[in-house]
Amino acid sequence: MSTPAHLEVAKQVLRYLRGVKGDMIRWCARDVSSTHTVGQVYGYADASFADDSTNRKSTLAYFLFVNNAAFSWRSCLGSIVATTTEAELQAFAICAAEVLYARKLCMELGFTQLHATTIYEDNTGVYFACTAYALTK
Repeated sequence: MSTPAHLEVAKQVLRYLRGVKGDMIRWCARDVSSTHTVGQVYGYADASFADDSTNRKSTLAYFLFVNNAAFSWRSCLGSIVATTTEAELQAFAICAAEVLYARKLCMELGFTQLHATTIYEDNTGVYFACTAYALTK
């Protein structure tokens, strides 16, 4: 149900858009230095422990980049109540699943991924869990 207040806010938005219609946002990737190989996918994963105060679930997020540009990202509430490291591991696992999809997409588009995809994570527990898992395989 719309009210006069809703209509006034809509008018303000339209006036703002009319005023900035000619403005441009410009970003040039050539101006940004990157430590990553051109065309290689890399990502960042993180979790914020127990953000939701009612059910104690964590917020999970990841971002995937290629050539300094984010092309895939997600932020969501965790599906289970977890400790700090478990929440970080969930975020890492969700990011890793998206990396698999992104690598397959890159292959189909002709951008061969020559190296392993780096996922940056700020929790050492995730590093040790992944290392221990790799050693058992």
